[in-house]
Amino acid sequence: MTISSVAFGPASPALGRRCPPCSVGGRTWRPLGASSFCISRGLEWPRRAAARVVAPAASLSAVEEMDQVDRIASLSQVASVLGTQWGDEGKGKLVDVLAKNFDVVARCQGGANAGHTIYNAEGKKFALHLVPSGILNEETLCVIGNGVVVHLPGLFQEIDGLESNGISCKGRILVSDRAHLLFDFHQVVDGLREAELANSFIGTTKRGIGPCYSSKVIRNGVRVCDLKHMDTFAQKLDTLLRDAASRFEGFKYSVDMFNEEVERYKRFAERLEPFIADTVHVLNESILQKKKILVEGGQATMLDIDFGTYPFVTSSNPSAGGICTGLGIAPRCLDDIIGVVKAYTTRVGSGPFPTEILGKDGDLLRVTGMEFGTTTGRPRRCGWLDIVALKYCCQLNGFSSLNLTKLDVLSELSEIKLGVSYMQNGGEKVEYEVLPGWQSDISSIRNYNDLPKTAQRYVERIEELRRETPAEPSCDRSPPSRIPRRTPTIPNPSPCGGTLKRGCLAILWPRLLRRPPLPPARTMKGLFKSKPRTPADVVRQARDLLVYVDLNWNSQDAKRQEKMAELCKNLRELKFILYGNSESEPIAEACAQLTQEFFRENTLRLLIICLPKFNLEARKDATQVVANLQRQQVHSRLIASEYLEANKDLLDLLISGYEDMDIALHYGAMLRECIRHQSIARYVLESDHMKKFFDFIQLPNFDIASDAYATFKELMTRHKSTVAEYLSKNYEWFFTEFNSRLLSSPNYITRRQAVKLLGDMLLDRSNSAVMVRYVSSKDNLMILMNLLRESSKNIQIEAFHVFKLFVANQNKPPEIISILTTNKKKLLHLLQDIKLDKEDEQFEGDKAQVIREIEALN
Repeated sequence: MTISSVAFGPASPALGRRCPPCSVGGRTWRPLGASSFCISRGLEWPRRAAARVVAPAASLSAVEEMDQVDRIASLSQVASVLGTQWGDEGKGKLVDVLAKNFDVVARCQGGANAGHTIYNAEGKKFALHLVPSGILNEETLCVIGNGVVVHLPGLFQEIDGLESNGISCKGRILVSDRAHLLFDFHQVVDGLREAELANSFIGTTKRGIGPCYSSKVIRNGVRVCDLKHMDTFAQKLDTLLRDAASRFEGFKYSVDMFNEEVERYKRFAERLEPFIADTVHVLNESILQKKKILVEGGQATMLDIDFGTYPFVTSSNPSAGGICTGLGIAPRCLDDIIGVVKAYTTRVGSGPFPTEILGKDGDLLRVTGMEFGTTTGRPRRCGWLDIVALKYCCQLNGFSSLNLTKLDVLSELSEIKLGVSYMQNGGEKVEYEVLPGWQSDISSIRNYNDLPKTAQRYVERIEELRRETPAEPSCDRSPPSRIPRRTPTIPNPSPCGGTLKRGCLAILWPRLLRRPPLPPARTMKGLFKSKPRTPADVVRQARDLLVYVDLNWNSQDAKRQEKMAELCKNLRELKFILYGNSESEPIAEACAQLTQEFFRENTLRLLIICLPKFNLEARKDATQVVANLQRQQVHSRLIASEYLEANKDLLDLLISGYEDMDIALHYGAMLRECIRHQSIARYVLESDHMKKFFDFIQLPNFDIASDAYATFKELMTRHKSTVAEYLSKNYEWFFTEFNSRLLSSPNYITRRQAVKLLGDMLLDRSNSAVMVRYVSSKDNLMILMNLLRESSKNIQIEAFHVFKLFVANQNKPPEIISILTTNKKKLLHLLQDIKLDKEDEQFEGDKAQVIREIEALN
């Protein structure tokens, strides 16, 4: 494998198209003789060397730069980008940049469990799950191959998001007619399967990927082409649903559910029809026409169903072999295979992770590298770069080049480790080589020779170790395990079918082979004394109980009642940890530990979903816990904000709670606390839910209507700049609804709340432009004059604070002046009668000024 080097300045025509906000300027490559790595934040990649050598100069001439740009364009006709670790290496960013040089970008396997984050030219973030990462390049055709499992609601949501941001998808996305459909019930089954495994769970994204591939393998799956034959589609879907219902007790199947799903997919079929194609034919015709194809892999080699750390793997083949079976192109067509490797290692979910860092260094990598899942938002496990696993992946895939990413994330570390071999004789499982860190910011460096020497040495050492051949490859190259409760299959890396040495299993899983004998009975005394639970233990137990309640939703047996009582006790304990009690104040360290564990998995989602089944006290406790967690900081980070940013559908669920009288107040209280985060408030403001608030505020139930108003007020007043931007963009519809439905409401309380909120919004400095526009409308003036005539003193006073803005406007339109002049006597008489119960110099001064302004009108 050879890896070449190129240097690009900021004006590079090939790579100057898009950069994420965290990366400035162009990319820098440096010469390493036979091979090299590209270094930059979030996007670093090499490719196969051409038949010339780059001089090791500090910077390249313009001619040399263009020469190296040509070498990018010279990538083979069918190239691919694959992950070399456990995913999340940055494949999407690389594909996004390379797409400019390719006619087609194709996904070959996986589903919506793969998440690729890319940015457009304006720095706007796009989180893609099914749509290939080449979509931002307008000249690129994006293909979803037959090896992908497709969740249509998710696909349409991605397409709608792209279209709403000005990215055309029509005629640019093709979905294989052979691809299998992933239904919502597959996701339900995924969750049931994980719960069934209990402590041996895989740690899937619960997006239904495994169950859908299972349906494919046992040959009762439904494919995209079946949507063209709705007469037989219903029969196939019924078979799938009945199979799931017979397998899992927690899965409920009804005729109504079936009919709704059929009708739903009839609508999906109509919308999907323009996207459906025989992609095998399309791709092979493209090859014959000399068009260039870039294959985008999901997940990574160590998650391969055959070659990864089984059973903690995905359900497809994200290694090189999956390209041919997932797209229907011949192996002889493949040439350049680019392996993407992070400068350290991460993985999500359960399973072996030999070089994992569990201390503060792991937290530092997680925070600095923003290691949170694109699909689930889960914090990723972080560790040192595993050279053994890297060699193994290179052997399996035959990479033509490697792409090193996120080198700058390591900048704060004083020393950096490389896992170079797996130990055979007890003690530590990994042998590390320790290199000095550079402890300086390198994110803006664009030339390899400008990097600190220690950073250069780190890159060079990775290359050296990758090329080394271990003395005993069959033993050394097998990834070890962290003692899983189920024995995984060990990948055999030997290309010659070498045999694992005796003792290897004992090294990998010693407890499975050399379990110590139980102590004598007399020594058992005291072993079963309960230990005090940590805050994290309380959260974990609460999460397990929530899973049980969720799966046994309709059960009324004694066991469920027992579990529910235990859950209520845990919620109360969580509340005491966060709030303290009459005897003690909350402890910061305990709150931090609780918060970390709470948002490590989907505890919040489970809590929200299960809330309707709680009794009143448990609902109150849960609401208070969620409210407090929104304000908890861990290492100066609001983890709740990061979690909600990745799980915005929870906001949709909370808002819909206003339609259910039983849970409206609790969901509303949770929603208001979530709105404390600016990004979440922006999401709610920009969603279709905003129109619903005008209905919620006028609900006949006074308590719910008041709660909805409190949430609405929080949205419109907390984050000043966000609200100002929103009102500027949505002025017409918002104030049309506000005036007609709230200010003109027949309900006295609604009118009073609305006019007070209007004053708060218009009098805020951030909304000065909106205020000028509002007070320049004669229709708005008429509404305020009517409110001034109200018999309620409270409404009169609040209306006055808005009315004075119309009078104070120095650039009053002629129609405003005409209305004020025509009603001059009535207004002066009305204003004289408006008085506060207590003397207020500010109010009286404002009123006197307004009276003078009106008297001066002619």
